[in-house]
Amino acid sequence: MTTDDLHERLRHLHAPLPAGLIARAQLAATAQVPPPIPPSHRRRILEGLLAAALAAAIALPLYLTHSGGGTASTSGGELVFLTSTLPGSITSATPPSTKCSSRFETTSVGGSMSRSFAMDYACGSTPKLVGDLIVALTAADPNGPGAGLEVLDLGSGTERELPLEGIDGGIIPSPDRTRVAVPIILAPTEIPALDIVDLVTGSVVRLQPRVGATPLNIGESAPAWLSDGIHSVQRCVNSQSTCDYLVSPATGTVRTLLQVGSGPAGSSSYVQVFDSGSPDGTQEARYYFSGNSDFVQTVSAGPTDGTLRTVYAAPAGDTPEPLGVADDGSVLFQVISTEPNGPPAYLTYVASRGGVYPVNVPAGLAFSAPTASSPALPGGGFALEMSPDTAGGAGEEQVVRISDTGSVTMIQPSAGIDLFGITD
Repeated sequence: MTTDDLHERLRHLHAPLPAGLIARAQLAATAQVPPPIPPSHRRRILEGLLAAALAAAIALPLYLTHSGGGTASTSGGELVFLTSTLPGSITSATPPSTKCSSRFETTSVGGSMSRSFAMDYACGSTPKLVGDLIVALTAADPNGPGAGLEVLDLGSGTERELPLEGIDGGIIPSPDRTRVAVPIILAPTEIPALDIVDLVTGSVVRLQPRVGATPLNIGESAPAWLSDGIHSVQRCVNSQSTCDYLVSPATGTVRTLLQVGSGPAGSSSYVQVFDSGSPDGTQEARYYFSGNSDFVQTVSAGPTDGTLRTVYAAPAGDTPEPLGVADDGSVLFQVISTEPNGPPAYLTYVASRGGVYPVNVPAGLAFSAPTASSPALPGGGFALEMSPDTAGGAGEEQVVRISDTGSVTMIQPSAGIDLFGITD
């Protein structure tokens, strides 16, 4: 798999794969070793933003919360679409600084566009749907850290700002969608910390997670807030292995859930891990990646903070991509399958009920928004956006539901605009 192959794949996506996953896929296919982890947490953040810029004009995770079942329905929720973004609004490779704007529209499932909202936020920031709020970073000094959170209430249409100094990472929503965790850097010491922001009251609890005496930098990881706490998967403190640290959002205390791999970062024995969770935070999936051709790349799943079991082991040279975990423990994932002297194939599966089921993609369509954030429907199944596959024929862009056995049904046409998510 060449770099050009991967860039061509990225051109069709509306949301990015997890940070570093494209590199891992290429390395797994060629049996090379992964590059060393960059030493600077700021460099990590900038690389993540740049990856998002390459993936799409705007990179927005899906927090899909309507009920499942055989028919498309919601529990009072609305589809939220991103209809426009001013040029350059998400493609900045510099720290968030310049104010940019996007427009969102909401509609009931199966209905026509009903309401429209505009939102200003910091260029380079990735807005997130948190319940019925859209949360992003406010504009800041070009040479300084983030200055606060911009919050758009889709219920009232009001927009407000929550002051927060030293933002140095992304926005991590809580499972109940009432709070967010935001990595920060304490001035003037440059020590990493974590702010827990209540989106209802605006109150802030400042935590300083540590592993022993060493401050834990959440901003350099791919974190997920599940029912047992905030998971931060990164290189182990004082070790070259990979650790899954669990941070208490109440006290900031840190517990090591997992330590895997050995040898220096970049060696063939180095193992990288990615965690994702269900909308209610009670179910977890963990993906293992390595550049070692003898290492079997796997998907494990189970109750949060419990014993995870392997639900899929990739054939040699193949790489699984995380897509989502449902509240019932079903796991949606895509596999990059490689053949000698051939282009990569992208296969989608659901692991549930003790089996693995292929997703039956309708002819002429392809998934246009694989994402590391959960597209799971709390009532069962998953929802994603599909677009015409130029290699397979013409088709209409659709928002579809994927059952826990891989069947696909249309929720509604996406009207040629990007699905951002579904409100609670």
